[in-house]
Amino acid sequence: MYQSDRGDYRTKQSLLGMFWNSCLGKLVVFGVAIGILLIIAAITAPSEDYMMSEMTDNLCQHLERPDSILTDQLDDGVYNVGYIFSSSKTQDKRALLATFNRFNRLEYFDHGIYSTTYIFNNYHPEGVRSGIGLFGIVIPTIYRGDIVLEMSSMRKDYNYKPVQDDGEEEYESSMPQFYNPEDLEYEAEDLE
Repeated sequence: MYQSDRGDYRTKQSLLGMFWNSCLGKLVVFGVAIGILLIIAAITAPSEDYMMSEMTDNLCQHLERPDSILTDQLDDGVYNVGYIFSSSKTQDKRALLATFNRFNRLEYFDHGIYSTTYIFNNYHPEGVRSGIGLFGIVIPTIYRGDIVLEMSSMRKDYNYKPVQDDGEEEYESSMPQFYNPEDLEYEAEDLE
């Protein structure tokens, strides 16, 4: 059998083309693309003023919405997506924020390429994330159960007992009797 090319399998590729087709070349290009995205994210991360103003607006929208037993976390998630594209209808936000600030604290944290806000209160002393800022967009993650709007006492008075004891011991009569001690005495007399 005769071969016309005689083992000349080389291709006429440039050095850049060979680098692009190699595994290392693809990893380098992927790393450069990720690096560019990280630089853009670091430049467009929301500032503290912008993040706090957007989150107070989102909190006002959340507090304007009536509380219902029939809502769950899925409803809160849908509302949070809507809060990104809308603003609060309340002209005077001071009353809503005074109610919120009475038992809660909103804090901003900068993480370099993104920023977050956390709500701190007695229910969540370690804080719970309430918003993420990335690429210049503030995404709220507020849930109704994370916010404390009113406090009430767990017990009525300091000396109030949750279980009222009237002094009567009824638990002995309610327990089943497996044997009668008097019957044991009669059986012992019968054996003698």
